[in-house]
Amino acid sequence: MSPIERLSALDAAFLGLESETVPFVIGSVLRFDRRIELARLRAWVDAALDGLPRYRQRRDHLPVLRHPIWIDDDRFDVARHVLPSPAGTSDPQTLAAQLLARRLPPDRPPWQMWLVDGADGCSSIVAVVHHCLVDGVSGIHLLEHMLSGVAREAEPTRARRRAPDMPPARGRLVAREIRQRATSLARLARGIGRVAPLARAVADLLWQGLHPSSNIGLNPRHTGRAREIASVSAELDSLRRIRRAYGVTLNDVVLAAVAGALRQLLIRRGIDPRLASDVRAMVPVSTLHPGDDALSGNRVALLLARLPVDEPDPVRRLRRTAAVTGDLKRHSGQREAGELMVQLSDATIPAVLTATFRLALRLRAFNLVVTNIPGPPFPLYLMDARVESITPFVNLWPHGALSIAVLSYGRRLFIGMQADRAVINDLRPVADDLVAALAELADRAPVGGPATPAHPSPVASPA
Repeated sequence: MSPIERLSALDAAFLGLESETVPFVIGSVLRFDRRIELARLRAWVDAALDGLPRYRQRRDHLPVLRHPIWIDDDRFDVARHVLPSPAGTSDPQTLAAQLLARRLPPDRPPWQMWLVDGADGCSSIVAVVHHCLVDGVSGIHLLEHMLSGVAREAEPTRARRRAPDMPPARGRLVAREIRQRATSLARLARGIGRVAPLARAVADLLWQGLHPSSNIGLNPRHTGRAREIASVSAELDSLRRIRRAYGVTLNDVVLAAVAGALRQLLIRRGIDPRLASDVRAMVPVSTLHPGDDALSGNRVALLLARLPVDEPDPVRRLRRTAAVTGDLKRHSGQREAGELMVQLSDATIPAVLTATFRLALRLRAFNLVVTNIPGPPFPLYLMDARVESITPFVNLWPHGALSIAVLSYGRRLFIGMQADRAVINDLRPVADDLVAALAELADRAPVGGPATPAHPSPVASPA
């Protein structure tokens, strides 16, 4: 990896969209089966970072063009990133809500790990990272790099640490950026035969993004600073039984349950769900190719999936969800169109992508974010401490008030929710409704062979 690299247009957009009240910070809460000492944790992380030079870099900007780049942090100190929980804080969920609501320091690598010692003799780690540095799938790759599939007490093998590089002359950086954009534009021009058929898909994606979704009270004019979070989990075996019974994917099951929980939220608020005929979830889909184990950066397409919140029957709701995700895969071209928009923005003016996002968000392009990340099916260890659970959290977007992150680990599915407290001041009923929707599908699933298969879904599934 080059010591100085530019951020992609999508990574740069995640920087450009954030504000004091909407930090683009994603996180996770890892609970362990025993106590972890802070000094040992710092030594372990410092050694593991020898193979992760990006996590010792901070952001800077090109002169004139102002495009963000990564440069080495010559003042990097692991003690500024691996921290003890604040005095009086023993609940990792409370700490997570505080950390997700604030921006990471801009003058150092944008990640932190906070060690929380519980009264039960076990420790938790609350990890937060800027979304410009990592997406969900690369975050799992990072987690597997930092942790281990077996218990061990020795530190990771130390690599020879590269001394921080001084950035080259600013003029050379600008010249390199201009050459890179010209090369990317020429590459796109050579593939014009491939690009042309995507023009309609790009137009359709833009039209949908600029056409407002249903107004269900989850898109405030200004997203507030205070956060409410909640977490639940479910047995994977039960969800897989639903998947087999109805010929759908686990992601379809999750999205259908989210639709069911939203339906109950509307009913509690006195809103007729029949009026919510165009509720949309923004669903990130990994664009990593098989064998790509990227540990940083965002390689995702952002799909818009219509959730059948207006459907009262849980089984029909699941089948309608599967039909939507299947159509996204086979006919919509959203994934390819989204990738093309990022490539065009990278090759021309990256800030155009940020401006497009801003306009779409003001016009209510989607109502909430739902991300589903396949995690490791085997236990992970930090030194000799076993990871008992991993609860993920994904950031809110401007004019958004609810995000739901789903991660499989071991034999369970862990779900983390984050909300703007001014819009949803108690997420527990929503979380309980989501679990109830999953249980209802499990109860309704026929015993025996699979039902008529629904359409396949393109979204990564933990199966």
